[in-house]
Amino acid sequence: MKIFKNLRFSMFLGYFAFSSFLFGQTYVDSISVEQLTDGSGLIKICYKAHNVYDSTLAMNVQAAWYDTSSTWDISVITILDTMSVYSRPNQGWRVAASPEGIRHCFLWDIGNDIGKAERCGFKMRFSVFDSILSEYSLEDSFRVMDTLRPFIQTFGLGYRHGQLWILFHNDSTHDCWVRPYSMPDVIPGDSFYIGSVTVGPSDMTFAGDRLFWTEDTRMLLKEYDFETGESNVVCGDWWDLPGTSNHLAGAAFDGEHLWVCFCEGTFIALDTTDFSLVDTIFFPEFGESVPATCADGLAWGLGLLWCYSNDNIVYAIDVHEKRIVYEIPTGAVALATGAEGAAWDGTNLWVLDYGRGFLYKISLFGQIRFYNAPDFCFDNIPPRVEWISPACPDFADTFLAGDTVQLRWSAQDSNLSGGQSIILLEDDTIADIPAEDTTFDWNVLPWFGWDGAFEISVRDSFMNKTTATSCLFMIAPYDYIGEEIIAPDMFSVSAYPNPFNSYVAITVSGGRGLASRGLASQTPTNIKVYDIMGNVVYKLPPLSSNSFLPEEKGESFPLLGERETQRVRGRFTWTPDESVPSGIYLIRATIPQQTKSVVCTKRIVYLK
Repeated sequence: MKIFKNLRFSMFLGYFAFSSFLFGQTYVDSISVEQLTDGSGLIKICYKAHNVYDSTLAMNVQAAWYDTSSTWDISVITILDTMSVYSRPNQGWRVAASPEGIRHCFLWDIGNDIGKAERCGFKMRFSVFDSILSEYSLEDSFRVMDTLRPFIQTFGLGYRHGQLWILFHNDSTHDCWVRPYSMPDVIPGDSFYIGSVTVGPSDMTFAGDRLFWTEDTRMLLKEYDFETGESNVVCGDWWDLPGTSNHLAGAAFDGEHLWVCFCEGTFIALDTTDFSLVDTIFFPEFGESVPATCADGLAWGLGLLWCYSNDNIVYAIDVHEKRIVYEIPTGAVALATGAEGAAWDGTNLWVLDYGRGFLYKISLFGQIRFYNAPDFCFDNIPPRVEWISPACPDFADTFLAGDTVQLRWSAQDSNLSGGQSIILLEDDTIADIPAEDTTFDWNVLPWFGWDGAFEISVRDSFMNKTTATSCLFMIAPYDYIGEEIIAPDMFSVSAYPNPFNSYVAITVSGGRGLASRGLASQTPTNIKVYDIMGNVVYKLPPLSSNSFLPEEKGESFPLLGERETQRVRGRFTWTPDESVPSGIYLIRATIPQQTKSVVCTKRIVYLK
């Protein structure tokens, strides 16, 4: 009866502690999630952290598609600190909190984690952990089937992209390999041979996509290259630090530095670029006494370094304050006979028993509350754009000068609203319209004989942009039907230099074929200079075709003086005044006739 009363009292205390947590003041609110509209593809997440018990709050985030939110299967990995702008894996962290709430924001590079997407219905939730880790339970355990084979034992443990990775060792051949297990169903994947050891390995960890593992008695830190399939020693000299004389054990990555530990209680932080010494911590509590207390598997989560010792205790270490803040005696729930690896999956701590070949999932469910963020959309796919008109026949499409034609294209994207489309012709903007519009009425410029193409840039509301070039088109006179094609023996317009920055020498030459074509050679020739919008910016008095410069093979243009204005037999200069901007201009020479006009054009570029 006494035992029963004590059990009921314990159950009451447990329920009271659990209820106090659930209905207390440790929570997050004012959650907002939105994609930045600067083309970066980043998701900005903001929230307020409340805690009346402590000045910090431990938390994590998870994400899922709308129809898979029960498994929260999207790996939220690439978290960017908006202050220091460095990549951190999402293993949970601690933030400042207060009863009134302290606002925090961070950025998620979702595109780096899931690739390309253009859809709504994303979900995100916050896991909020109480700072007092007094409740725990064995959530799950399973036997690693590889260990049923002779001489096979499990050693290291790591977590990456929703998978638990286990380091195996063959006691007979001393070969080592790693193998991923997909969560939550613990489905094994392909194995990767990483090398052989003298005695045995100890632990493994991921620093982003880089795999590191430790060799126990030789005290070597190695990195495995997935592309070459080879492991290389990256550190084996431990600066004669105390407690580094034997048994290199655990390894963990805190998002910035790589931590390793030795059995005697020495913890070392390394730079992952040059593997220089960053920091050290020494705990005399660890040692090789009886019962053995040896620092072994390492994991990083919630801003703490978790050390699984071989006396079945998980130690939570604050690396900034350099002290052990929590001790979790896992022996009450995990019947481990040989501690080795440890890994944090975002909400649970996994530990590995190499003696029995079992994995144990230690849940802190009593100290976790979940807060859902509003659903959000994500789009990092540029619009799909295709020109319809100008059409693409075997030759250039034809537009009539002075006519109004409808430019048409298709644009497909879920987020065109709020976007923009810009159409360029020879680097000049002829249209700036909403991205939803897929037509534009264009007044054809009087650039007779000119051919070219449009360039359209369509961006959606998230600044994803696509640029597409139209098919070729040419501009013909309004009475183009029946118009005679200008032959080289009629007349031409030349300009030098082109481009020019102060003046340009323009030469009209030819005329021998005018009479043969039935065109009066005495008809005045009109010469005008147009801007890209068809406005006349300069014109000469009519020029008789008898004044054309005779054609001479190999003729070169003599430069005319900047101030010279006298016309010489078909040659003149144009010196734009200060009001004329840089840009593309068109010289148009026209010989009007009774039924038709003969037109010759030349494109020039003015650079101030």
